Amino acid sequence: MIGVLLVFYFFGDDRPTRIRDRTAWSATATHHPGAASLAFDGDLQTRWTTQQPLEPGMFFQVDLGWKHRIVRAELPLAAWPADFPRDYQIAVSTNGEEWEIADTRGNLALTPPAEITIHFRPVVARYLKIIQTGTTAYGHWWSIPELELYALPRFQGIPGGLWLLVVLVGFAAGSLYLHPAIQSRFDRTTYHTLGVHGTLIAALILLLWLHESVMTIRSERITDTEGWTASTSSNPEDVRLAFDGWHETHWDSQMPMHPGMVYQLDLGTEHRLTHIFLNARTVFHAPRGYRIAVSSDRQTWRTVAASNEVVAAIRTSFPPVSARYITILQTGTTTNDQTWAIHELQVEAASTPDPLLQFGIFGLVGGFLIGCYVHRSTRSLILNLFRQASPYMTCFLVIGLISAGGALGGYLWLRSLPSDVGASLAFSAGWHDTPLTLMLVWRVVLYSVVLVLLAGLISPFFKSLKQFSFPFSLHSLHGRFSDLLNSAEVLSRRLIHRIWQSTLLRWGLFGGYATLALLWYLRAHHGFPEALSAPWLSWVFWGIFSSTGCVLLVILILNQEPVYAHLRQMPFFRGFLGKIRAHAGWVKPLRTSLGLHAALLLLLSLLIIYNHLGERSLVGADEGIHTRVANRIVTTGVWWPLEYRGQPYTHKPPLKLWVSALTFKYVGKTEFWVRFWDASFATGTIWLIYLLGRAMFTPFAGLMGGTILVLSRNFLYNHCARTGVQDSAMIFFFTLALVFFWFRRRHPAYYYLAGLAMSCSSLTKNWMGLGPLLIIVVYLVFSRQFREFTHPPLYIMSGMSLLVPLLWFLPNLLVVPGFFERSFLNNMLGRLTGTTHSDFTQGPGYYLEILYHYFQPWVWLIPLAIVFGLSAIICRNHRGFLYLFVWIGVVFGGFSTAQLKLGWYINPVFPPLALAIGATIAGTAQTLRRTLGRQAPLVIAGFAGLMLYLFLSAFFTLYQRSTRDRERYPIQQVVTYLEDRFENALYQVVLYQLDEDRDLNDQEHYYLHRLPTPLRHAETPQELQEMIESASTPLFILLRSDVRSADPLLHAHPAAYRIPMTDPVPKTVLLYHWADQDFPLVHTSR
Repeated sequence: MIGVLLVFYFFGDDRPTRIRDRTAWSATATHHPGAASLAFDGDLQTRWTTQQPLEPGMFFQVDLGWKHRIVRAELPLAAWPADFPRDYQIAVSTNGEEWEIADTRGNLALTPPAEITIHFRPVVARYLKIIQTGTTAYGHWWSIPELELYALPRFQGIPGGLWLLVVLVGFAAGSLYLHPAIQSRFDRTTYHTLGVHGTLIAALILLLWLHESVMTIRSERITDTEGWTASTSSNPEDVRLAFDGWHETHWDSQMPMHPGMVYQLDLGTEHRLTHIFLNARTVFHAPRGYRIAVSSDRQTWRTVAASNEVVAAIRTSFPPVSARYITILQTGTTTNDQTWAIHELQVEAASTPDPLLQFGIFGLVGGFLIGCYVHRSTRSLILNLFRQASPYMTCFLVIGLISAGGALGGYLWLRSLPSDVGASLAFSAGWHDTPLTLMLVWRVVLYSVVLVLLAGLISPFFKSLKQFSFPFSLHSLHGRFSDLLNSAEVLSRRLIHRIWQSTLLRWGLFGGYATLALLWYLRAHHGFPEALSAPWLSWVFWGIFSSTGCVLLVILILNQEPVYAHLRQMPFFRGFLGKIRAHAGWVKPLRTSLGLHAALLLLLSLLIIYNHLGERSLVGADEGIHTRVANRIVTTGVWWPLEYRGQPYTHKPPLKLWVSALTFKYVGKTEFWVRFWDASFATGTIWLIYLLGRAMFTPFAGLMGGTILVLSRNFLYNHCARTGVQDSAMIFFFTLALVFFWFRRRHPAYYYLAGLAMSCSSLTKNWMGLGPLLIIVVYLVFSRQFREFTHPPLYIMSGMSLLVPLLWFLPNLLVVPGFFERSFLNNMLGRLTGTTHSDFTQGPGYYLEILYHYFQPWVWLIPLAIVFGLSAIICRNHRGFLYLFVWIGVVFGGFSTAQLKLGWYINPVFPPLALAIGATIAGTAQTLRRTLGRQAPLVIAGFAGLMLYLFLSAFFTLYQRSTRDRERYPIQQVVTYLEDRFENALYQVVLYQLDEDRDLNDQEHYYLHRLPTPLRHAETPQELQEMIESASTPLFILLRSDVRSADPLLHAHPAAYRIPMTDPVPKTVLLYHWADQDFPLVHTSR
């Protein structure tokens, strides 16, 4: 055992690993400290930034929560390639007061990087400070999109295998404690069983470490690109710009994308490639389809990746393959004449593990296993284990042998296939961290051995099973632990015995499980040293935690009555139950009270939907377009026909645009009011689902459905509740029509209200009101309510849904030129067939991926809802579930059939889906309480705890997202500055040689027209000069950057500040008669 400890201490894995657990991190900075956490939130689209030009003395300081041996820091620049420190110092500290300079570097501006990588000697620190010491003549900010730190596994002299040592020392102490020489009265059979278990645990841990530390292939980016060369099918002059390390430069095909375009890279030497990364910056210049192949001789090519998905950043992973040449083939076609661009091409290759480490680990494992076998008692225990294996153990052994045979057969089959096919199959199975020649055999055999070892650990529990119940209660277990510990007189004075006594003697199995659960919670949420997050240890903790939890769960399920009786005898639990009974009168109002449910849903809406609704700049194409059209109505007073950029706007009907225009005219134009109606319509939809669930099922089911809907990420953030577009209003009227139809039995007027709601849905988005009508017809057919088709109100409702929208569409069809072609053929039929926006066509399973990624955690309850709903339909002819399932099927199937698929198109399915899941939760809780209330009270408590955990985790995730700091566009900063700084509009804004329709993008148009002072225009230098000379108030002139450069007088003006990231043309602001140092564009100058 001492030898094992020394090997792990001195020969631990010293390769630096990225600090993954950043939950304990906190940060501060000299500038914009409130957004410092954005520098390590895991999202490259957000950033911490100084919001003012670089100057010496700026610093960013992070507290890691505990000490690490830090060796490297990486700062990718992502979408802000110019916002890097020109000179810097890295200071570290263990206490936040005494600092040591770890690294200093300057003159970064001479070679602008794509990513800053800082290497320094290993240093133990808890605090790290990056001090910016340089300046820039162009007014660049300093931004940190993401901070990655790497540390050695050893922490202040403690090896990375510390916690493995704890396990081994515990096993040694336990073996000593149970040794027959010490325990004269102890049963030798029990000692044999526990000794075998300890040996199996040690072997299991060593195998897992061997798998993760030795056989895993680690990848590193190839940073030396001096010997790289490239060739292309077009624009060969700029090929090196794709890998020059600078994201601002790029190679461009300079011709529209078409199949057959090639970019080929020669790495100069052969590498074992594992990853290839392509960054196009935007989806507009991303390949419409691609195939990546590698070769070592340019003769034999192996395809490592292929896809038709259009994404801006492509990262491919594949099993290590030796290659020198990389060919990227563009296989798609664009309909909008977009060119193919590569802003940065990065390649990663596999690094070979240290041979000394490999031999050391192999020797350690071999020596340990040989030692176990040579030892007489251990050898006999191992042999007896397999000789006297229970039927369950034999079953696991057979499974292990079959798995090993299957692995060998699969390996031989893969080797018989072409290399690229075999690699693709292996990668799709998730086996991409090891060489293909070892992959299947090693991993499946290893998992088989692990399965056998785990079977040996849990086999005593299976042996004790008799007709699926334990023949002993927790009281007997407690007694066995008491006898076990009380007999250890020789160790009564030792710390290990006191720990065991406090955890096991007093609390029995509960104490042991609680200890393991606490260790797991601390590891996952509050962090031990980084060594604790190593992959092998995660495996070990996960195995111990999950297996112990499963065993405890089985014991609890099979022994609920004695456990519950034992709990009821505890004073605390008895008092808790007494208080619940004393206030039992409150339980029913909590489940049924309309006012209480309304207050809860309103509170959730205020916290998640309306919270910080106006903090984000106007973003996205649709939000900008719809706001611009509504603004145009206000400024011109023309409500029909709609206008966008000087042309008739035919893509969307006017209802939501008219509502927004009225709000802008009489209430306000801030970002909050841009999105106010979308948030209100979403809140209304939540209320409709609650009322429908209350009428269709129970009040509690309605509450669950409404709560799930308000906690649905896609419904909130993807083009719906928190965005100023049309979808939230359309979904509200869509849902309202179906709710009114469900209430039709109460009064015939509900038919007509449903028809009116359908027409409003069609007047919000083109003819979406036909969807509820189709759902109603399908539902009546499936529910066999054929007599409904003889009721005149049904046809009046259908007529209203069709005729009212025609009051808008027919005049446009007759008056607006090209309305039919643009609105029907291109916008509607083109989206169905995929001819419009063909770059975004997706397969039939696309929306299943949307549900999986953006409907968490509720997506896991969908199978339960399907089973529960189908059983209710079949057994009880429940029309409520039938109505919801038809609703879900028509919406989901209809949008899945259309060729053009976008993530928010599926949003109308979330209201019925949320109600179906809510009804399932309510029905399951009611069934459990009715059938298992006395026999299995802990199952009910566990179900309630699980549901509470799901709701709280979803709530806090979405609440934190709603309060996250958002970036503001420079043009928004200008307008906000003018609104706050000047009273009574004592300033003038001039557009010089700018056409509002052609040269201003949607965001600029919105913010400039939000100003209370009217915009002035100047077309000639003489007009501009007259305005400047005659102005008695501050003058802010917005003009194109190329126009300013061409005019010597304007070019020499010192107060000139460029607005970055503006389309369609870069622009600059000139200041006259004003020299405020707080002017925001000083901080955005480029």
